[in-house]
Amino acid sequence: MKNVVFVHDHKLKMIDNFYYSNGAFNDSVFMNYYSISNNLTLYLRVYNYENISSLGLTKITKFTNLINSNNLKLKPFIKMIMNHDLFIIRLPSINGLIVYFIAKFLKKKMLIEVVGCTWDSLWNHSLVAKFAAPFLWLLSRIVIFNSTNVLYVTKYFLQKRYPTKGLAVSCSDVLIFNVTSTDIDNRIQKIEYLKFNEIKIGTLASVNLKYKGHHTVFNAIKKLNTFGYYPKYYLAGSGSQNRLKRLAVRLGIINNVVFLGSLNRNNIVEFFNSIDLYIQPSLVEALPRALIEAMSLGLPCIGSNAGGIKELLSKEYIFKKNRYKELVEIIRSLNKKSLIKASRDNIVKSNDFNESNLSSIRKKFYNS
Repeated sequence: MKNVVFVHDHKLKMIDNFYYSNGAFNDSVFMNYYSISNNLTLYLRVYNYENISSLGLTKITKFTNLINSNNLKLKPFIKMIMNHDLFIIRLPSINGLIVYFIAKFLKKKMLIEVVGCTWDSLWNHSLVAKFAAPFLWLLSRIVIFNSTNVLYVTKYFLQKRYPTKGLAVSCSDVLIFNVTSTDIDNRIQKIEYLKFNEIKIGTLASVNLKYKGHHTVFNAIKKLNTFGYYPKYYLAGSGSQNRLKRLAVRLGIINNVVFLGSLNRNNIVEFFNSIDLYIQPSLVEALPRALIEAMSLGLPCIGSNAGGIKELLSKEYIFKKNRYKELVEIIRSLNKKSLIKASRDNIVKSNDFNESNLSSIRKKFYNS
């Protein structure tokens, strides 16, 4: 039996000896690797929290062993690599780059998952990250180009920026919702009764991350108010809300904004079903899972031109990053006929991410 290690920088919270994620990772992601082996080790960053609630967090249970990369010393680190057979390295990640070079030296087998752009992630972060961006971007390109097996979550975007000379496959790890004819009928009825000047819009993304682009929607709302539109903007996602609350107050739109905090998967369905329009305003993105999930429920969507969003939405629903005036014009151009068509088109497009189709691609890749 293979001893498999999944490597990434994702941060887990340890609360009362249980492990939780903010939602970016869940057990369905790790279950994908059980087609390879029943012995799965996670090599991630773990932070211990006391006296906080796990409400809105996702409990992680589908693993055999978990190693905290924050605490691992050199000798145990080398031993870990020597004692395992296969490394699934998810990039971008510092952990992933370090493990890659050591595992390569020790002639271990590796599978690379490319889920984002190193340059975009760092350049839209802190000043220190901007300095690190060129070096880590180059390292990532070298690693991916020289890898024998690479899985990309996009069809074109990441493949173009980070090509490989090895085997390349395209496969997302998104888990779309099952939609029924009743769900579709309810969405169409919701559109038919929609009051456009009171439209409910939403975004599912960490609210403390500037590169998620919430500020673009905030500025669009301020402009929309001058045209007689008074939308409600529902923000679902983890992280401190203070920065965005201050911005909403400064722009005079605090009454247009509702913070929902972290949501579990069941709450996410309710969230999508409660709004009229989903917006993905990201400055940095690969292939946003939340957008695909919204599309799978027939929710009309608008997105920025970041990363792989252009692979998902028609050009009339794409605006340039940070260009809030373009977003305003798209919203003002909406009508019931266009929204009904967008709803149906989104359901059709989301079928590209049907689990049965993706599962066969993953199994073939992980067992290659």
